[in-house]
Amino acid sequence: MKEGPPPGGPIPELPDLPESFAPKYDPEALAEMIQFLLKKKQT
Repeated sequence: MKEGPPPGGPIPELPDLPESFAPKYDPEALAEMIQFLLKKKQT
Protein backbone atom coordinates (compact mmCIF):
# COMPACT_ATOMS: atom_id res chain seq x y z
CA MET A 1 0.00 0.00 0.00
CA LYS A 2 1.31 3.46 -0.89
CA GLU A 3 0.88 6.43 1.42
CA GLY A 4 -0.82 9.61 0.26
CA PRO A 5 -3.57 10.36 -2.21
CA PRO A 6 -3.75 8.51 -5.52
CA PRO A 7 -2.46 10.28 -8.62
CA GLY A 8 -5.08 12.47 -10.24
CA GLY A 9 -5.85 13.40 -13.79
CA PRO A 10 -4.77 16.60 -15.48
CA ILE A 11 -6.56 19.78 -14.43
CA PRO A 12 -8.62 21.08 -17.38
CA GLU A 13 -8.13 24.65 -18.52
CA LEU A 14 -11.47 26.39 -18.14
CA PRO A 15 -12.47 29.95 -19.02
CA ASP A 16 -12.40 32.45 -16.17
CA LEU A 17 -15.72 32.99 -14.41
CA PRO A 18 -14.70 35.34 -11.59
CA GLU A 19 -18.17 36.74 -10.89
CA SER A 20 -20.02 33.43 -11.04
CA PHE A 21 -19.11 32.47 -7.50
CA ALA A 22 -18.13 35.76 -5.90
CA PRO A 23 -20.25 38.56 -7.35
CA LYS A 24 -18.93 42.09 -7.16
CA TYR A 25 -20.77 44.46 -4.87
CA ASP A 26 -20.96 48.17 -5.04
CA PRO A 27 -18.76 49.47 -2.18
CA GLU A 28 -21.60 51.69 -0.95
CA ALA A 29 -24.04 48.78 -0.93
CA LEU A 30 -21.51 46.66 0.95
CA ALA A 31 -21.08 49.40 3.57
CA GLU A 32 -24.87 49.58 3.99
CA MET A 33 -25.06 45.81 4.48
CA ILE A 34 -22.31 45.92 7.10
CA GLN A 35 -24.04 48.73 9.02
CA PHE A 36 -27.35 46.85 8.89
CA LEU A 37 -25.76 43.68 10.25
CA LEU A 38 -23.89 45.54 12.98
CA LYS A 39 -27.08 47.29 14.12
CA LYS A 40 -28.98 44.00 14.05
CA LYS A 41 -26.26 42.33 16.15
CA GLN A 42 -26.49 45.06 18.82
CA THR A 43 -30.24 44.58 19.35
